[in-house]
Amino acid sequence: MIKMAVFLGDLRSSTLSPETENETVLQTPQLLPLPEATNSAYLDIKGWAAPGTTVKILQNDALGEKTVVDKEGKFSFSRLSLKEGENEIRVVASDPSGKAEDKKSEPFIVIFDKTPPKLTITNPKEGAEFFEKDKEIEVAGQASPDVKVTVNGFLASVDNDGNFAKKITLSDGENEIKVEAVDKAGNRTEEKVKVKYNP
Repeated sequence: MIKMAVFLGDLRSSTLSPETENETVLQTPQLLPLPEATNSAYLDIKGWAAPGTTVKILQNDALGEKTVVDKEGKFSFSRLSLKEGENEIRVVASDPSGKAEDKKSEPFIVIFDKTPPKLTITNPKEGAEFFEKDKEIEVAGQASPDVKVTVNGFLASVDNDGNFAKKITLSDGENEIKVEAVDKAGNRTEEKVKVKYNP
């Protein structure tokens, strides 16, 4: 009986198809994190996948360049051209032999935006004069939503509508107040006003 069981086991093994024995299973490729927004028309893409596999760029559902993953499992694409607005970027890994199903990475949405944010200083007005107890004043204004605003290099409070405010202390004589707004893509807008403090 033992010999019969061994024989049947050997028979089952011998009937396995070459495709089953040599089945290739692809790893899902991984992209290194990409920025949420950029003001550059080009973007470098890097990531990880199984060595020797072929990866292709998939941008807004259109296939682009391809490359072969190196022996360390790394791949890269230089200067991927972006379109203005949203760009959905992922990569597709495929087996050169064609035996395995393609695998797609998780997508990243990158916004290409080259428009500087809006910025207006509403207080103080250009040329305003302050006296004695008004050494500390509030700088306020309006900027585009979702921007970072600094006043003379110090971070201001910004609400959901882009209204900002920051208190500063004036020096004796003429003071230049510089306000800068920076959006997520790195676009910048700068405004300045000059005021005078008389102690």
